[in-house]
Amino acid sequence: MQPGRVCNDHECQAKFAIESIEKQRKQRAKAERIADVADRKTVKAKLARLRPGYLEGKAQDAINAYVRIRDHEQGCISCDKPASWDGQWHAGHLIPRGRSSFLRFDLRNINKQCSVCNRHEGGMVAEHERGIVGRYGQERLDFLKSAPRSRRYDDEYLIRLAAVFRRKTRILKKRKGLIEK
Repeated sequence: MQPGRVCNDHECQAKFAIESIEKQRKQRAKAERIADVADRKTVKAKLARLRPGYLEGKAQDAINAYVRIRDHEQGCISCDKPASWDGQWHAGHLIPRGRSSFLRFDLRNINKQCSVCNRHEGGMVAEHERGIVGRYGQERLDFLKSAPRSRRYDDEYLIRLAAVFRRKTRILKKRKGLIEK
């Protein structure tokens, strides 16, 4: 028998009807999933317009997570806390985010820092500078101090930046054995 044709047997006709209904159900479910994804993207776009800084925050969160994984084996850049310290780790900026939009997402400006140094001690700038010179050399510190101060980021760039760093974080976690492969 040719595909799509049904013989006169009632069992064959019932089987064909059930298959047809199942196929239609799957098509509807797929269309609903596609519509749901489109709705979520629309909601995110509206949120980005309604809440200033929303996309910058999402991109910053993704980069900060990456930095904490990148520097997982290292201790605090500002003080002598080892990597085994049980407190909360932050991604500390030497040049503050508010003072330099150009360096806000620059990985050379962001290092793993304990919460005490980052929040409660005001970033411990002098110690942070010494840590950068010790780990990376004077050239990096000179670059950070002489880098341009402002840059504007469009929404598409911020969305792409967040997605790239979320993917990089997952890859790095797998490489370092922090999650199962």
